[in-house]
Amino acid sequence: MASAFFLGLNLIAVCAVPALAGISLQDPSTSAAMRTKWAGVVEEEPATTGGKIRLSEASASDALRRSWAGIAAEMDEVFEAGSFTATHLASQQESAAAKASVDATTAHWMDVVTAPGDTSDEVSGLYAADAVFWGSVSEGVRVGREAIQDYFDYFANIPGLRVKPGSFQSHVQIMGDFAISSGYYTFQFPNDRGGMNTIPARFTFYYRRTAEGGWEIVNHHSSQMPASPQTVLNASLRSPRA
Repeated sequence: MASAFFLGLNLIAVCAVPALAGISLQDPSTSAAMRTKWAGVVEEEPATTGGKIRLSEASASDALRRSWAGIAAEMDEVFEAGSFTATHLASQQESAAAKASVDATTAHWMDVVTAPGDTSDEVSGLYAADAVFWGSVSEGVRVGREAIQDYFDYFANIPGLRVKPGSFQSHVQIMGDFAISSGYYTFQFPNDRGGMNTIPARFTFYYRRTAEGGWEIVNHHSSQMPASPQTVLNASLRSPRA
């Protein structure tokens, strides 16, 4: 998609003035190396283009087009609107890092829940003081760490409890100091027949950023995966997806 943009459309790689939080060759904060790299390749015209480099213009060299085409190949979503800014890139990187930290927090929760010994106190400490929790095998909603710990007095002490390798999948949304992670995990533990009991479950963690920069759980819903009704399965088989 990105290569088609560069071959056929008038795409813009934005080197904006400081007020737009981009990169400007005229900005004193721009390094000498960057000025040297871009000098002679394109001339900024703030009065007419807002300081933008137009890759379709004659002033943009083939080397410049190839350079940006390589970036666009890896960042199609950034070029969806036909532009690229340093601020956008920084935002994308920050979002990716935040999502990775949320996944790491969820992975830590799974590690603590399935660790040998009684970890119920440590698990409940991962929740905010006013957290709300509905567990996979809970008879009702639990509010506050004490009630949550009571649940994990049982669940975290199931002998041989583990998360099935490869079963964890998540979709993370970042909203400032809050984050939501929704997905799947499958718990397993040995049964008295020499096999394994398996509990496929779906989850939603709602996180709040802490003063230390980490995440605490403020709302957590986990429930066993329901079997899909046969009518829904039949409908999905009859209706090919685009």
